[in-house]
Amino acid sequence: MVVTIIVSAFVSVSAVGAPLSLKELEFLVRQKTPEATIMQEVTSRRLFVPLNAAAIQSLKELGASRSLISRLTASGVALDPIDAAKEAARQAKMKARVDESVAQDEAMKIMRDKQWNLNAQRLREARTVQGWLKDKLYSLNRYDLKLMENKEIDEARIFGFFHASMISGPSRDFAPRLAEGYTQLKKRYGKDFEIIFVSHDRDEFNQKAFMRTFGLTCPTMKLGSPDQSVLQFAGERLPWFVIIAETGKPMSKNAVDKEFLEPNHVLSGLEQILEAIHR
Repeated sequence: MVVTIIVSAFVSVSAVGAPLSLKELEFLVRQKTPEATIMQEVTSRRLFVPLNAAAIQSLKELGASRSLISRLTASGVALDPIDAAKEAARQAKMKARVDESVAQDEAMKIMRDKQWNLNAQRLREARTVQGWLKDKLYSLNRYDLKLMENKEIDEARIFGFFHASMISGPSRDFAPRLAEGYTQLKKRYGKDFEIIFVSHDRDEFNQKAFMRTFGLTCPTMKLGSPDQSVLQFAGERLPWFVIIAETGKPMSKNAVDKEFLEPNHVLSGLEQILEAIHR
């Protein structure tokens, strides 16, 4: 990264050619660095500014000897005012470059985080069942299918997808049981779940006739509107009833292995899941 390169260069210059600051000098004394080593460093780099009374007192309190203090305050050990001013300007310029690079990196990080969060939100919406069903659910209003508002399933945590058709005898046999079970579960668990009727009829007339005949009051999808997100859990037989969590995770065995499971068993499983959620 740009910041790393610039900071490394700054440290390198400081370690080799930059004048010794009071903080560095205090650190060397605090670490009980031998006087000869300290003076070698001072001779190589010189002090940034001459030591004043406060600096001398601080070094003494840290353990600096009289000999070291005497050598550090000798003439020519520190930069003269002109060189010190040049060095201060150089360090200020370097710091400004580092600060600018840090600010640029921080701005880029904020942009990356923002984009990541946006992408993550889009991914969550695309993978949730609510996202799959957005603007696709209808309720039967006498003889017509009426588009439902998306908010009506916002609170649902569990979804059941009931694949069936009027032409399928087993579908007709199970439909009354499902209609009764749906009504009872709605009284107990309200909006915590929803069952979606996925019609495999040849036309909308038979789709609506199936719902009216067996009293199905759950939402349905118009023919041709279910996409792969919904159909991925469907099987080859009708009726096919599966349970899916709002996250899109399958919760009934038949949604995973695609092996037929009696719809009555799935309905019982749905009731058990809802009971567990409410314990």
